[in-house]
Amino acid sequence: MLVLITDGEDNASTLNLEQTIRRVQALSGPVIYTIGLLFGDEMSHAEVRHARRALEMLSTETGGIAFFPKSIENIDQIAAEVARIFATVHAGLSLDEADYGAGFRRVQVNAEAKGRGKLTVRTRTGVLPGAAAGEEGTAEKK
Repeated sequence: MLVLITDGEDNASTLNLEQTIRRVQALSGPVIYTIGLLFGDEMSHAEVRHARRALEMLSTETGGIAFFPKSIENIDQIAAEVARIFATVHAGLSLDEADYGAGFRRVQVNAEAKGRGKLTVRTRTGVLPGAAAGEEGTAEKK
């Protein structure tokens, strides 16, 4: 798990966003939770929208969540939420390339719990067969 606290501006990357996401997925990299500090007067509305979309995509595609506090005072609450998520159930998933073929495999997980109904499951959007196991997911009431 990686928690990225950022203003969302990319000023030194050698890979674009899509390449970065695919690289994390290919290496069975960490689940990325982002905290976008997009408040203040330093960024235009267009820059904020672009940064927000990028952080949401990075988090979603790796199985994490993007958070956008309204002010610096909200960061403690978000940190507590990330800690709570990390302390919940983690599940593993592994695919064998011989059984499923090469290439990225999309994964969708649906879950229900007796007495709780449908659960929300957060996981990566897929896996590469033969990549290291260790998919991280959490389940909570929807």
